[in-house]
Amino acid sequence: IKLIKFRPEQQLAEKRRILIEELGRLKRNMEMKIFKDISKLKEVKAKLLLLSPYAQLDRGYMIARKLPELSVVKGVEDVEKGNRINLLAKGGEIDCTIDEVTKKEREK
Repeated sequence: IKLIKFRPEQQLAEKRRILIEELGRLKRNMEMKIFKDISKLKEVKAKLLLLSPYAQLDRGYMIARKLPELSVVKGVEDVEKGNRINLLAKGGEIDCTIDEVTKKEREK
């Protein structure tokens, strides 16, 4: 008699409906979070690509590296006459020997 009063099949159906709604809400929230995270990752990737030294090669710049260790040449003080350097350029590399080093103040 108590079971009839509480109608377990009706309560079970209501709980199932609530569970399905909650699962749908959870799924939508997860999809939105994943979409936002993917968008943020794409944005960060684009910024990193812009800042990459290799992106500068496409703009006509080169990366000078001292041979044989391939350490990056940051300024004229890193090289001297007779040193060999490797220039990393768009499309390949160029090996050179330094004939002369001239120090100049950079215009600001």
